[in-house]
Amino acid sequence: MKKIYVLFLLFSLQFTSFGQRGVDSINAVIKTSKNDTTLARCYVALTEQLFATYPDTLIPLCNKALAIVEKNMAKASKLEKNSYLFTKGAALNNIAYAYFVKGKIDIALEYFEKGLKINEELGVKREIANSLSNISALYDQTGQPEKALIKSERAWKIQEEIGDKQGMAYTINNIAAIYDKQGQMQKALDYIHRGLKIEEEIGNKYLIATSFNNLGAFYVKQGQLEKGLDYYHRSLKIREEIKDQQGIATCLHNIGYVYEVLNDDAKSLDYDLRGLKIYQEIGDQKGIANSYHNIGGIYEK
Repeated sequence: MKKIYVLFLLFSLQFTSFGQRGVDSINAVIKTSKNDTTLARCYVALTEQLFATYPDTLIPLCNKALAIVEKNMAKASKLEKNSYLFTKGAALNNIAYAYFVKGKIDIALEYFEKGLKINEELGVKREIANSLSNISALYDQTGQPEKALIKSERAWKIQEEIGDKQGMAYTINNIAAIYDKQGQMQKALDYIHRGLKIEEEIGNKYLIATSFNNLGAFYVKQGQLEKGLDYYHRSLKIREEIKDQQGIATCLHNIGYVYEVLNDDAKSLDYDLRGLKIYQEIGDQKGIANSYHNIGGIYEK
C-alpha cells in the first residue's frame, strides 16, 4: 500500500544570500572569498543546490561549514557569532536530513534536536518552525503520530504568524501524512489540496511534485488506480525537470506498484528496476529494500 510522503526542510535559503544563485556562482565565491563567515554560509548554501542530485555531498559540505564555525567562534564578535550560529543550525539540520535518507533515524533526530536548540537560542521564528516541522516529519516516519502532530501544530502556528508560505506548505504536507497514517483520509486529502494551493502560489516545483505524488498515493489507496497513476506521472515529469533524483526514484517505485496491481508485470518490473538503479546511486537503503521487495514479488508470480 502506498503512503503519503513527508517533507524535510533544508535550511540553506534561510541562512544565506546565495539561494537564487547557481552552483557555479557559489563555487566562485568559495574560491575567491577570504571571509570565513561567507565561506561557511556558502558551503551550506551548496547543499540545497546539490542535495536532490548529489545527496552524498550534504554531510561533507556541512562538516566543512561546521569546521569553520568551530575554528572562529571563540574569537568572533557578537555579530559574527550570530552569523556562525545561523550557519551551524543550518548545517546540523541538513546533516540530519542526510542521515534520515541513509535510514539512520536516531542520529537524524539527534542532529535535528541540536539544530532546534540553536534556533531557539537565536530566537529566529522561521528557523524554529522549520526545525519543529522536520522533527515532526521524523516522528511521523517512526510511528509516533501524536508527537508528530504536536510539533507540526507548533510549527504551523509560527509559520502562519510570520507569513512563511513555503514553510506552511511543508508543514501542511506533513500534517496530511500524519492523518493518512491514522486512516483519516478526508482530512489528509483536504490538507494536500490546501498545501498544493500554496505551492502553486509560490511556484515551488519540488513541493508541487510532492503534492502530486501524495494525491497519487491517496487515489491508489481509494482504488482509483488510473487517477493515481496520472498524478504519479505528473509528479515524475516535474521531478525529472528539476533533477530530483530521490523524487524520481520514488515516482518510479510508485508507478511500478500501480502496474503490478494492474497485472502489467512487464511495466511494473521496468519501473521498479529504474527506481532501484537510482536508489543505489544515491544510497537510499530504504528505497533499495522496498524495490527489491517489489521486484521479488513480481518474480515469485
